[in-house]
Amino acid sequence: MFINIGVFAQNSTRLSQFDSRYWGVVLEQPAMKNVNVKRDVAYLSDEKGNLKIDIYSPPDFKPGVKLPAIIFLNGIGESLNPKDIKLKHWGIYSTWPKLVAANDFIGVSMESDGGRIQECFKALFNFLNEKGSTYNIDTEHLGVYAASANVGQSASYLMSQDAYKGIKAAVFIMDLELRWQGHTEEICRFCL
Repeated sequence: MFINIGVFAQNSTRLSQFDSRYWGVVLEQPAMKNVNVKRDVAYLSDEKGNLKIDIYSPPDFKPGVKLPAIIFLNGIGESLNPKDIKLKHWGIYSTWPKLVAANDFIGVSMESDGGRIQECFKALFNFLNEKGSTYNIDTEHLGVYAASANVGQSASYLMSQDAYKGIKAAVFIMDLELRWQGHTEEICRFCL
């Protein structure tokens, strides 16, 4: 008889490869290993706390050159459990900005407060407008990306009067399904 006993403890800063929060870019480019990352740059500081962004820039980046940026929008906020990993550290929100930076753009991944998403978006773009050039971001040529549950709040922001005018492109990816009388119809697989 063989008995194998194991004890596992979940490390809140490292995800299991089986956890969907771990998944990121499937095929990495070699330049991704040399991307420069400025972590935890505060874009909103108030009585409710500090919200931060991570800024990814190309490996062979030349100071003084402004580059377009892709902002990975967090339209759901952070978990209320302080032990949970922040959304900007999930695989998709840490590897995709690296991929963007490896292709000569700036990638930005953000934290947000689920109770005030629109305020967070507005604060982020105000911050980029005021201080983006400090990070060599061409604030007149921004793109935004949102997927899944992040799409609703992101689309709402882009359709509002408050939407930042430097946003020139948006990519939203989500599944919409119609469920009626036991049948499921896919309405939209990819939405722009």
